[in-house]
Parts: sequence; C-alpha cells; structure tokens
Amino acid sequence: MRVKILALSIICLFAFAHGGAMEEQTKPKAQKQKSIEYMLATIEKGYVSKDDPIIARFRSLLKQLDAKFVENKTQIGDMSVGAQKLLKEDEGIKESLLNIMEGMNRLFSSESTKLKYAEYLSAYMVLRSKGQSHYEAIEGLKALLQSLGIY
Repeated sequence: MRVKILALSIICLFAFAHGGAMEEQTKPKAQKQKSIEYMLATIEKGYVSKDDPIIARFRSLLKQLDAKFVENKTQIGDMSVGAQKLLKEDEGIKESLLNIMEGMNRLFSSESTKLKYAEYLSAYMVLRSKGQSHYEAIEGLKALLQSLGIY
C-alpha cells in the first residue's frame, strides 16, 4: 500500500511540477527573481549568499540531470524537493537534496539516456522506505539497471 502511495505522490508531484511551482513567478519590479538553483540551495542550507558554492553545485547538477532525463530543470527540482519532504514526513528519513540529486545523477553515465526522473526517484523512495540506506538504494538501482542493460 505504501508503495502505491509513494508512486501516486510522485505522479502528483510531476503533475504539479508541470505547472512549475519553483518557476520564476511575477513579482514586484523592486524584488529580484531567484534562480531554481538558488531556491534549492536555500532549502538545503537555509540562508545562502548569492555567491555560495552550493548554488553552483545545484546549477551543475540540474544541467547534468536535465541532459539525462526528459523532465526539465524546474520539474527535477520540484520533484526532488517533494521526494525529500515525503521521505521526511512519511518515513522519518532525513536526506539532503544534494544527496538525492547526486544519487539520481550517478544512475546513468550517459547523457543521451533521456529516461523519466520521476520513475527513478519513485523507485529510490520505495527502496528508502523499505529500510535501505541512501547508498544501498542508489547502488541497488544501478545494479538493477545494469542487469537490464540500461546502465
């Protein structure tokens, strides 16, 4: 049952992400708009200065993930934040956004794969909810992909 709930949650996240919850929205002219990577860094660390290295790391990760998966940077960011929140609230699992996104990035070495981020993130969440560590979940997914000839 929990697997279905997690899968439905990811599907809902994907649907909401299509609307771009983190996309730049209309703001007063005096207020400068924040980038997706800045917002992710703020979620990860709290306050960050505009030149904090974590922003560059999120920018790099988003660029790499965008090249590997069909979803765009905003969708990937939204789904990652949603997954982190669901893992924490539903399972009591606290995992950093950087770890989640870096783990998803490690699943594929090729940038021409173009698979669905939502599917692999869902599988990761299921493995984590079944008691696997971050490392075990990522390595388990990689082994599965290798056995299927996808990796």
